[in-house]
Amino acid sequence: MIDDTQINLTVTCTKGTYVRVLAEDIAKQLGTLGHLTALRRTQVGNFSIDDAIALSSLEEHGLEERQSWLLPIDACIDINAELMLTDEQCARVHMGQRLNVFDALTGKLKDYVARMVSDQLANNNSVDINDDASPNGKADTGLDDAPQLLEHEIPVDIRLLNEQGEFLGLGSVSLNGRLQPKKLIQR
Repeated sequence: MIDDTQINLTVTCTKGTYVRVLAEDIAKQLGTLGHLTALRRTQVGNFSIDDAIALSSLEEHGLEERQSWLLPIDACIDINAELMLTDEQCARVHMGQRLNVFDALTGKLKDYVARMVSDQLANNNSVDINDDASPNGKADTGLDDAPQLLEHEIPVDIRLLNEQGEFLGLGSVSLNGRLQPKKLIQR
């Protein structure tokens, strides 16, 4: 509490939380009116205000040093699974084309995709692969309002790299080997 008319709160929340509305709701529960006078985001995912660099500090240093402080372009991507693409495949995904990468789905990558599909199915109570009421025996994954999919058609996000190991962006791959470009970086 700051004084009789103000309180200071620290809120930990998930995406989609409207902190301004939360302040109004708290005030209603207290039988009064309320609004925010200040809002300061101190953390987003793994990024904390404690690790931030003030603009005034940046301005005190040269371009080369400033650039050395920059995080890699994929620092905010929290996906460990990756697929390396050939130069030809890179050109095709940059044109938005789907690829068949079935032969590349081996070892850890295939295990990752299978585990993510299994997790998606387990977390969706309406899914029953063997449900006879389901048309064509397909699973309703409830994902992104997509049409009903077979288990091997369910897409999983992965990191895409070029042959030099540079991050290209994200793609969605399914166990049938279909790779759909999702969000790509133009280099």
